[in-house]
Amino acid sequence: MDIEISSPPTPIHPAPNEEVTNELPSGVTLSDANIDLNPDLYDDDVDVNEDEANQKPVTNGDIAQPRLPIVQQLQQEDELVVTTDSDLEDVDINQLQQITLPFNESYQLLKINFDNAGQDVISPAQQSKLINYIDEQLLQIQRKFIKQQTESVVMYSLIDLIQDLTNIINLIWVSIEQKSGIYGQIEYYIKILGDLEDYLGNYATLFNESWSSHGKLRLDMQNLVIFFKFWQKLDLHLSFLIDGFTINGRIMKMNGTETTRLLPIVSRLRILIISKIDMIRSKLKHDKDDQYLLNIFEVEISRIFEGVLERT
Repeated sequence: MDIEISSPPTPIHPAPNEEVTNELPSGVTLSDANIDLNPDLYDDDVDVNEDEANQKPVTNGDIAQPRLPIVQQLQQEDELVVTTDSDLEDVDINQLQQITLPFNESYQLLKINFDNAGQDVISPAQQSKLINYIDEQLLQIQRKFIKQQTESVVMYSLIDLIQDLTNIINLIWVSIEQKSGIYGQIEYYIKILGDLEDYLGNYATLFNESWSSHGKLRLDMQNLVIFFKFWQKLDLHLSFLIDGFTINGRIMKMNGTETTRLLPIVSRLRILIISKIDMIRSKLKHDKDDQYLLNIFEVEISRIFEGVLERT
């Protein structure tokens, strides 16, 4: 079997100029001075807290270290997650039995990380700008997907699209970990899942796989890692939101309406993914050299939205 292995390298929400009403804990005062997401996209119409504007930045010697805008802070935290997400450099692919951890183990790790994350409340204006930023990123992905549908050569593969969505999902999750409450994140998860149903249905391949003239599968195993870890990440986040968490004595969780909307999308996506993988598996079943890959598919298919389905 020829395998090429490469090194790991809208819903309902406030309008752009509409401020989200969300109570802050008593005694908390926040500034919007450092919230610029993209100066070309947004007008600087947020009042700057005068005390913070006059505050000197933290310095290291003679070098000033200004505070980063909120989205850049989230993205920096997110990079720490991405770099440890998938690394198969030293793994013997032929000995690989699974790509993702069992759901319960992954879920416990997620809860530990969430509990250990400090609270960093952001203002309603900051929340609104974060929403605008996410909207813009999702729109860019949609534009690239639509452009790809007009091309005869794959320039923006499903794996590329998933990697772009992973960055957004990580950003949304970090905003939840900040414990500022729920101000649209669940709606974004549902929207992304709905979009994925359309995206998956229009791609001929899941992993950029191809077949040789002798019927041998050509596959970059790193693409499998990206693919299956993406779905488990979604499953973990959604399961956590279904279970709920407490902030300042208030329970935050997915409500009944959101759960009812989520379940049919998740069910259809799971069936769609399995049906596409089964087309690959059917071609591999007669080759003994491909049994390890068939075993991986078997394990990973069983874990797709395992947590959500258990809870609904």
